[in-house]
Amino acid sequence: MPESLPDGLESLLSRYVSECRNHALRVSSIEKYEQICRFFLKELADDGVENASEMTTAAISKACLRVSSNYYFSAIRTFLRVLTDIGCLNRDCSFIVPQFKRPQPMPSVYSVEEIKRMEAALNRETPCGKRNYAMLLLATRLGVRSGDIAAMTLDELDFETDSIRFNQRKTGGEQTLPMLTEIRAALLDYIQNARGDSGSPYVFLRTQPPRTRLSILTIGKLVRECIRDGGVCPGNRKQGPRFLRSSMASRMVNRSEERRVGKEC
Repeated sequence: MPESLPDGLESLLSRYVSECRNHALRVSSIEKYEQICRFFLKELADDGVENASEMTTAAISKACLRVSSNYYFSAIRTFLRVLTDIGCLNRDCSFIVPQFKRPQPMPSVYSVEEIKRMEAALNRETPCGKRNYAMLLLATRLGVRSGDIAAMTLDELDFETDSIRFNQRKTGGEQTLPMLTEIRAALLDYIQNARGDSGSPYVFLRTQPPRTRLSILTIGKLVRECIRDGGVCPGNRKQGPRFLRSSMASRMVNRSEERRVGKEC
């Protein structure tokens, strides 16, 4: 039997699990994440935390010190981010959770042809398709992280200078990227023809009420659907948004090497 939690914490876990199901995560993955998050919440409960308002940075930090495996930190960090995205927490405290990366000798890389097939798989005639196409291009052409795409605001888009300026959610550093022709066209098509009249500062919104900003889980689901609908066989390669950054980095290295060899010849 799973360890019981105070009603307030049990409700948070239930909301998180429901969000995972809404974004079509595998049942085995949901069960694993639920187990890890329940353990984390139990550590908070043992310190007297009973609801979201009592989940302070100090309480979270103290609970993290008792986490039994470094591999849990990634799931806990995502848990806190998702709770913030859906409005259960007023502040994103995921930065408190220690960083730990699983050993991964080789990044998952997809070819230019495969990525083009993913992009072409989207139906750009629908509001949802226009939004998803603009988000996908930010990832495939510029390597923008899913968290930064979800948090991107209209003020960060400068159509006069064709640039995108934002503070990276993961590192906190400021990033300025060129608004490529394809990305500019996709963003304008979405904003002018599909986003609708909303007072939200965020660029990418849900198509159905409530018209809140998207979560990083939605972007992950989008990428997996594009792989499937584009007829791309992933094999043993990862299928999350992160591989798009790896693929873009690989293309940049290859182009640099081609230029170097060309000069030597």
